[in-house]
Amino acid sequence: MFNFIMAFISFFILRSGVHSDPDSAEMRRVSVELDRWHSEHRDLKFLIISDLHFRRENFQNGSAERLLNRINSADADIIILLGDYIYLPKLDPGGRWRTQAGENTSLKELALFFRRLKARHGVYAICGNHEERFGKTMFIQQMERSGFPKFLDGKIVPVQVNGKTFYLASPDPEQLSYRQLQSFLRAVPGDAPVILLCHSPVWFPEIPERVELALAGHTHSGQINMPFFHGISGEKPYYQLYQHGLFRHRRSRLLVSSGAGNSNVNLRIGAAPELLLLNLKGKSKKCASTEFERMLYSNCDELTQLTCDIMARK
Repeated sequence: MFNFIMAFISFFILRSGVHSDPDSAEMRRVSVELDRWHSEHRDLKFLIISDLHFRRENFQNGSAERLLNRINSADADIIILLGDYIYLPKLDPGGRWRTQAGENTSLKELALFFRRLKARHGVYAICGNHEERFGKTMFIQQMERSGFPKFLDGKIVPVQVNGKTFYLASPDPEQLSYRQLQSFLRAVPGDAPVILLCHSPVWFPEIPERVELALAGHTHSGQINMPFFHGISGEKPYYQLYQHGLFRHRRSRLLVSSGAGNSNVNLRIGAAPELLLLNLKGKSKKCASTEFERMLYSNCDELTQLTCDIMARK
């Protein structure tokens, strides 16, 4: 019996794949229909990147460089970075990891990685919980001194393309109640389209209907998923409610990326890393629903809002 169980687990691991470096991330193409999206923005390509969790060795062994080349080859119009670019463990006695962060992630090399990202209409970033552990203000200041100033934390910014404007909004992670979000979003004029950026998806039931789409990461899709074992973090509600994929609450949608890197254990099993190439479209009557969509996005209650396919790795 023991041999059978071990053989089954081994087969599962081989079938689902084992990943350790961010450059092994799959490029997945996702299309979402929104009611208020401008037709002038129909062909925009958003590249969504989350949870890189770079270690110093990623810059030394060429993993970061290979990932950079794959990102730039996607020819994105806009790149959105959803946080957790570094890795700092929760337990940090005496602040050793924080004060010696250069031994784990070189911030200068990270800033250079950011600066080399190519997108026709800009690269936008927010911080995650690992940057919070490091010290978010200090982290942003170091990135800005190194030439990457486009952090949106606590801000709403207009993005104008082809004569039309949409907005990217990143609220304070401590102010995510329905009323707080409504107040924050008053700065968005009229019925202009707005995309909400948050590192964690747990706040999604509080989302105002004013927001048609929110983007998040953080969950790693469990990171290690095996028979009788699901997820390596203690934050189990994330994996049960918003683990990965497209979700709907009233008129709003949430797209959760499984991310590209690893936390705690530098390993993924049964939770493939990904980069999301997102295309947004205005509402149409066309319906496309496939068995793949039903499997990958089983928590989405309107499959007509999503078409998804996996791009071959370049």
